[in-house]
Amino acid sequence: MAITFEVIHKDIAGRVGKLRVNDRIVRTPALLPVVNPHLPLVTPREMQEMGVEALITNAYIFRRSTEYRDRALAEGLHSVLDFDGVVMTDSGSFQLSVYGEVEVSNRDTLEFQQAIGSDIIVPLDIPTPPDAGREKAARELAVTMDR
Repeated sequence: MAITFEVIHKDIAGRVGKLRVNDRIVRTPALLPVVNPHLPLVTPREMQEMGVEALITNAYIFRRSTEYRDRALAEGLHSVLDFDGVVMTDSGSFQLSVYGEVEVSNRDTLEFQQAIGSDIIVPLDIPTPPDAGREKAARELAVTMDR
């Protein structure tokens, strides 16, 4: 996976640029819609037709889905989503923050994200709650940074 960023214009602390992910380009700043394959309110193809160049979906949802896991492994994420742009996958950290645990290890989620052809993969970071003490936050940040 090759990711580069080219600054086209900058002013104060803001910048406009091109994020290159393999052979795909996303103009920045960009909003990345989040897609849950089980809730296709607007399909990724429709989003692309509206000008969306990148989106986020959840690898944990794909991995746990009997409907989508095998298809994503066989056909690739872009094919299953019917989306030619950049696809970033989240690891399951959101579910970890909501439910307190997930049924996947960091290594497993990284390998799965690679296997389904995610353009930008995300490790299983530790979602530290806002009210966590400094020691807990430092400990959990260390785990996330190691990953």
